[in-house]
Order: sequence, then C-alpha cells, then structure tokens
Amino acid sequence: MFYYIRKFTDFIAFRTTKRYNVLKIRSLKPSYYDKDTILLHAVMQLVVDYVEIELAPEPDTRIGKLLSKLPWFIRPTFRSPALGLKNLEQIIDEKVDLTWLEFHKKLKEVYIWWTQIYPNRRSVEEVYGYNSYIKNHKKYSKLYRAKKEKHLFDKMIKLEVQYLTEETDMLKSVIEYREYLWT
Repeated sequence: MFYYIRKFTDFIAFRTTKRYNVLKIRSLKPSYYDKDTILLHAVMQLVVDYVEIELAPEPDTRIGKLLSKLPWFIRPTFRSPALGLKNLEQIIDEKVDLTWLEFHKKLKEVYIWWTQIYPNRRSVEEVYGYNSYIKNHKKYSKLYRAKKEKHLFDKMIKLEVQYLTEETDMLKSVIEYREYLWT
C-alpha cells in the first residue's frame, strides 16, 4: 500500500513542483534566441544550478531546519552562490583525486567566468563605438564612411571571433567533465 502512495505522490510531484526534466534558463529573458545562444545559456545554467543548489548545503538556521523536515515533494529548492562556491573551494583544498580536483578547478573557473565576467562583457558594437558612429555618420563623405565602416567591421569581426572562441572553450570544458556533474 505504501508503495502505491509513494508512486502517486511521485507522479504528482514530478509533474507539478519537482519538474526535474525542465530547465529554467534564468539568464535569458523571454524572447527569440538562436539555438547556439540557447545551447550556451542552457549548459551554463546547469553549471550554475550544480554549484548553487547541489554543492550548497542546506542553511544551518532555524528556518533551514524547519524546511528540511518538510516532505521532499513540497520542500523549496535552496539556492546559495556563496555557500556553493565555499563548498567548491573546500573540495579543491581536499585534493582527493587528481581528475576530481581538475574537474572542480575547471568548474570554478567556468562558474566565475559565467557569473562575473560574461555578464559584464561589453558588446562588440559598444567596444568599438559603432552605435555612436551610426548616429553621426551623415557628417562624413561617402568615401570616408566606406573606409571607416570597413575598418570598424574588421575590428568587430575579430572581437566577435574572440568572444565565440572563449565561449566555445568554456562549453568544451563543461562537456569534457560532464560525467562528474553529480552529487
């Protein structure tokens, strides 16, 4: 009898509150995105969830203790970037296994890149002042505009390739160690 009750509560929970087959990408606002952008943000959301949810222990407070006594199917998910990073650094300091250590070092690098460096990265147009040039481009002659635009586009393409290479390297490092993304 207990088996059937548990199966029923699992059935309800996995379709309502604990939808583990659904990935909520928190870094994308509702809009249309190309598949390469969705892929990058989805993989990085999995990394963020691993560090902030799975590596972060439950808080050792009264509320945390009360929440931990709730049944698993209605217990809220606890997310803490600070505790997750702290636990990640403790794992790195333990130096248990060389591969495990490499994975956690790379995971920390990817997590910090995604949460601190990537959001503060300026757009290619912003770096080279393309938007301000477009506002004032009618002041210049056609020949100057053509040379200036070609020069700007060449610089922008180089920076775009640099950004894409950096993103691809981070994605590759996550994919390389994906079998370690469990707790």
